Order: sequence, then structure tokens, then C-alpha cells
Amino acid sequence: MNKQKLMSSYQNRIDFIFRTRQILVQYEHKCNYEKTLFLNCCVGLLIMPQQCADHDKNISVDGLVDYENWGIDIKKIKTNRLGRGNDINSIENIAYHIRNSICHYRFDIINCNVENIENVHIRDKSGDDANAPITFDLELSFDEFRKFILKYAEMLELKLKNI
Repeated sequence: MNKQKLMSSYQNRIDFIFRTRQILVQYEHKCNYEKTLFLNCCVGLLIMPQQCADHDKNISVDGLVDYENWGIDIKKIKTNRLGRGNDINSIENIAYHIRNSICHYRFDIINCNVENIENVHIRDKSGDDANAPITFDLELSFDEFRKFILKYAEMLELKLKNI
């Protein structure tokens, strides 16, 4: 089989999201390298689908977050800036701030040891200046953070399949 046919069977965003999501589904967070694997998967699932060169098919996930479906307790969110979406509690706004936090390394892995991650503290700022005000602040348990990332990736994958 020629190279072009092999490449065409890999649907970049859909396959990437599906395969990365499967890594996180299997993830048990019980090994030294799992923290790095987890963060790499999160970066991939939050950033790659939105930054793909095929901007005419840019996608978003509509709706508002809630604890039961998304693992996000909106009472814990401290924010004063709408990043994306129509509501501070919109899925896309939360994803936007989490993306910024991870991309600009404004997060902390809290209460972690060699074997597990207990909490993830997400912060976003209005600029790169060290004195820039924090515009988003949220601490999540590992399971809540994982739930949001997996649900977000699942919704992106469904949207892409319907384009």
C-alpha cells in the first residue's frame, strides 16, 4: 500500500481524540510517569483539536458545566473574565481557561506523591506579566479534572464525526 493511502486512513483530529481519550480511560495514576502521561494527554485533548490547521471546521462544545456531568462545581470557580462562549460557566469558557493554564504553565499538581495525583489547581491570567491579575482560578480533584477532560474529548469527537 502506498504512503498516501496509509496516511488517508488516519483522520487526524478524530483518531487523535479517540486514541488519546482511550489512554486516559485506561489511566490509573499509579506510576511515576503517569503524571506526565496524564498532562500530555490533557494538553493534546484540549489543544490539538482547536488548533488544527483546518480552521473552517473549528469546533466547540455547547452548553454549561455542572458537577454531575462534567465534574465541575461552578461554586468553586473564581473568574472575572469570559474567555470563550456566552457564559462564564460555559463548557468552552472553562476549556479555554484550562487550555491557557496548561499552555502557560499556570497550574499546580497538588498533594501528589510517587503514586497518585490528588488535586489540580488551574489559574489563568489576563496577560504574561507576572503581576497580571488572575482571571480564572479553580481547584479540582484528579477525578473531577479527568472527568471534564474525558467528557470534553468525547463531545469534540462526536461533533467532528458529524461534520
